[in-house]
Amino acid sequence: MCIGIEPNGTKNSNMELTLLCIVIMFIMLNVNVVTAETMADVSSLYTHLLTGYDARVRPTADDQHQAINMTLTFSLNFIKTVDVTTGEFTVMGSVTTQWNDPRMAWTPSMRGGAYSITLPRHTVWTPEFTVIKSFDTSDSLGHPKYNVQFVYDGTAVWTFDDKLRAVCNYDVSDYPFDVQTCAVALSPVGMTSSQLRLIIATSTADVTDLVESDAWEYVSSSVTVVDIEVQLPPNTYPIPKVSICITVVLLVSSVICILTILNRRFNTRCQREHGPKHPKHTWTYEVTDEEKHTNVTVLPSKEATEGSKCEANCDL
Repeated sequence: MCIGIEPNGTKNSNMELTLLCIVIMFIMLNVNVVTAETMADVSSLYTHLLTGYDARVRPTADDQHQAINMTLTFSLNFIKTVDVTTGEFTVMGSVTTQWNDPRMAWTPSMRGGAYSITLPRHTVWTPEFTVIKSFDTSDSLGHPKYNVQFVYDGTAVWTFDDKLRAVCNYDVSDYPFDVQTCAVALSPVGMTSSQLRLIIATSTADVTDLVESDAWEYVSSSVTVVDIEVQLPPNTYPIPKVSICITVVLLVSSVICILTILNRRFNTRCQREHGPKHPKHTWTYEVTDEEKHTNVTVLPSKEATEGSKCEANCDL
């Protein structure tokens, strides 16, 4: 069925709409002719594939020591939380995984032309992923409601959406003009690199469906694979420039306070041992009158002399 809304226009616009409907109907009819499998064909295919299938066994053809090649694609949908105070970094995204399971291969011509089927996740082998350095304790990613699609050659495609919460070491040294870089690390549960080999389809995240945030502007992204058995990502805790400046000011102020206390303590001890630094002087006057001329001789007292000595010692 083709449904079209006729715009207000000339007769030519009606012809273009009719041609468009014919093309769509032709493609749909062509697909129906190629994939003419019946319900019985699909049901028989399900029974054939799942009989004797053990979802606990890794899908390797001959050797269980052989690693599974799995291709990953990450799509970033929304940056939900960027909390500099708590260190929380939360994004909404979807992960598409692709691998090959030789037990799920069939010949389409022998199954009514069935090209692909969809199976519940719990019925077949699927990988389990978890977030390294998760902000909270969470289960493995991917809800069981997300089914797995298989193609006739055994290719499996499993796409799931989830909330990824990780701990981010924010760098606020250039606040409020800072640019943050946060990493969300996913790791397969219960498998090493010798059992599962991850291959990145694209070196950047798919941001086609990204919803921009009002608080933060998305700059760029990168997707890489790191073997944690060989190399561990370094943990760095940058110190803000404002904190460095405040620390220097506090150190200088502390040195000034210490010098002031020492100087005050030294002067107090000097005055206690030798008397006050500026004592009250007592003078002795001797006056003689000769021929109506007055000669005055002033001699400092003993306390004044000791005060002068104290002043000299303290000045040193």
